[in-house]
Amino acid sequence: TGKGEPRSALMKHPAGQAATAIILELQDWDSHRLSLAHQNRMLRLVRELIAQYQSHKYQSGVVDMVDVEEAAKRLLTDSPLSAWMQEKLDAQVRHLLIDEFQDTNPLQWQILKEWLSNYAGAGGGADMPRLFIVGDPKQSIYRFRNAEPRVFIDAQALVHSLGGDLLSCDHTRRNASAVM
Repeated sequence: TGKGEPRSALMKHPAGQAATAIILELQDWDSHRLSLAHQNRMLRLVRELIAQYQSHKYQSGVVDMVDVEEAAKRLLTDSPLSAWMQEKLDAQVRHLLIDEFQDTNPLQWQILKEWLSNYAGAGGGADMPRLFIVGDPKQSIYRFRNAEPRVFIDAQALVHSLGGDLLSCDHTRRNASAVM
C-alpha cells in the first residue's frame, strides 16, 4: 500500500529473508563473473603487449635489463656454462662491493647467490672474493623494479655461512651536528 511496505513485509517472513539472501548472493556471483571476465581480457591484452614488446626487441636487436638479468642467471645455473662462468669470475673478481643493496630484486639476488653459494658449500676458501654488502632495508624505494628488502635476510644468512661479519650502523655522517 505504501512505498517500501511490501519489501518490509517480505523481509519479516523467513521465506522472504531466504529469497533476499539468495538474490544478493546471485548478484555477488554475477559481479564476480563480470570481474573475472574483465581480468581475463586484461590478461590476454598484457600477454599480447609483452609478446609485441619481445618481438620488437628481437627485430631491433636490443635487450633490456630483464634480458641481461635472465642471461646472467642462465650463465650461472646452466651446468655446462656455470663451471666456466664460475672460473672466469674467480679469476677476475677479488673484491665485490654492492652498495644500496636494499634496491636488489630477487632475480638479481638469485644470480649473485648462485655464484657465491658455491663458496659456502666449499667452506669459503682463498679464491673467494671479499664481499661487502651495504644498504638499509628501510630505504628501499625501487618496488616498481621489484626491489625486495627482504632479500637482506637471505643475504645475511649467506654472509654468515661464508664466515663473514654483520655490522650495523645506527648513525649518519650525512648531516652536520648543527643541522641535526
